[in-house]
Amino acid sequence: MTEMHHEGTVTNVDISQRDDVDKLRGGAVGLIPILFLCVTGSAPLAVTLFNTPYVGPFGSGYGGPGAFAFATIVLTIFSVSYVQMCLKMRAAGGMYTFVSHGIGRPAGLMSGFSLMIAYTIFGTSLIGGFAAFTQNTINVHASWFPNLGWIWYALFAVVCVAALGYFDVQISAKVLGVALIGEVVIILIFTAAVMFQGGADGISLTPILPWSFGEGVAPGIGVFFAFWSWVGFEAAPNYAEESKDPQRTIPIAVYFSCVGVGVLYTLMMWAVVTAYGGNGALDAAFAGGAATEEVTINGFAFVPGFSNIVTGPFEAFTSHFFAALMDWLIVTGALACGAALLNAGIRYWYALGREGIMPRALGRTHPKHKTPHVAIVAVMVLNTTLILVFWFLNRAPLEMYGWLAVQGVIWIVLVQALTSLSTFFYFRREHPTEMHWWKTIAAPWIGFLGQIYVLLLLYSNLYFLAAGAFYVNPRFEIPWIDIMYMSDKLQFSLIGIIGVAVPALSILYAYYLKSANPKKYEVLGRFVNQGA
Repeated sequence: MTEMHHEGTVTNVDISQRDDVDKLRGGAVGLIPILFLCVTGSAPLAVTLFNTPYVGPFGSGYGGPGAFAFATIVLTIFSVSYVQMCLKMRAAGGMYTFVSHGIGRPAGLMSGFSLMIAYTIFGTSLIGGFAAFTQNTINVHASWFPNLGWIWYALFAVVCVAALGYFDVQISAKVLGVALIGEVVIILIFTAAVMFQGGADGISLTPILPWSFGEGVAPGIGVFFAFWSWVGFEAAPNYAEESKDPQRTIPIAVYFSCVGVGVLYTLMMWAVVTAYGGNGALDAAFAGGAATEEVTINGFAFVPGFSNIVTGPFEAFTSHFFAALMDWLIVTGALACGAALLNAGIRYWYALGREGIMPRALGRTHPKHKTPHVAIVAVMVLNTTLILVFWFLNRAPLEMYGWLAVQGVIWIVLVQALTSLSTFFYFRREHPTEMHWWKTIAAPWIGFLGQIYVLLLLYSNLYFLAAGAFYVNPRFEIPWIDIMYMSDKLQFSLIGIIGVAVPALSILYAYYLKSANPKKYEVLGRFVNQGA
């Protein structure tokens, strides 16, 4: 019989001493492995190569570093409130569990379904990126290798990710850690090379100031892509049930991954704009949204475009060897990022499965490895199906990144906003004597408003983010809403409608359960493992 522990109006189901619920391996990972799992999900090198053009020339221009600095500040404030919830409960459901306790079961179920789908398709999008990067890198640097279609690289990635997740979370963390170290080292080499050589015309502090993000042709784009670049750092609480000393390791992992990633991105973007110089060369090279003229940086001449906005300066300030090394590291980095995001997503499948919201088989763990092996197989089948659909439709693998990742960001940002708000309501209701003016009042509201602002930026720019794709072309707009720093109205396309429909249908399903199956409704988001 289910054992219920009541705390005021909140009901928890502590599974730590129960034999009828399959549990993950407790104490399997420490602080460093969790950091590897979280920071790898942020994909530092992928951000450097593919988000930087939007943060910089297509967005905040010379103020691109300021966009990253601004995002660092807002997300650190979000982390303050996030950590307070981490200290109160340990659950593989992460933000699903937090929102359920703070705002209520309907919002919790909406968060759980949204995150389950978001991390799954986000991971799939990175597998598409891996396939594209691998095919290109092998064609350039290993021409002797058979010329395989991208589908084979993608399917190989699915097998690798499944194997990493199936056998042991420790193995996943170690493999991802090796890939992450390579990414961080190559980014720091580039940053140091530019700064030591002084860039094109010296080093200026102006672009790194947080309020500089308002520069450029589309500051809203710059800020949105800066926030996008953190996706993955928030997954630390999902590993609370598997971590050693979660009361200590999870808060440190949240803060370090948030601030560490922010500092890395800000310095990297500062190096990029410094390499081009402050005389407008960066913006001029992309006048009209495309490369228009050749530029010479540190004696290296090239025509800048989306694909080489960073690789051009990289080769100019380091060497051809390091540029080639970066080509290989983006391959391993994309695979590692896909694995990290899918690992986080799988734990939402597992959490919903063990509560009986999804098929209970998804909540089973392997008898030996204690990994959510059924959920892993289910997610890999879904990944393979999505990949095959893109292949049959003759779409390029990078289109998976552009199409699926944007959809995932919609739900992750939404749930992060609700998680911030949950902290305020949870502490006010359940722990009023522990209310703190900053940790549980100001920080939650600032984090909430900051994330909602980012979500509005996303909706006002969906047509730009994947222009030409049928499901991002605007269908209608809300003319009376004008977003700060944007000249565009809030627009809805098919992807935007899906972004609203999934949360809305999830909430309706929660109310259906409340009426039709109160017992199942009662445990929504309530499974925790306080003995972890």
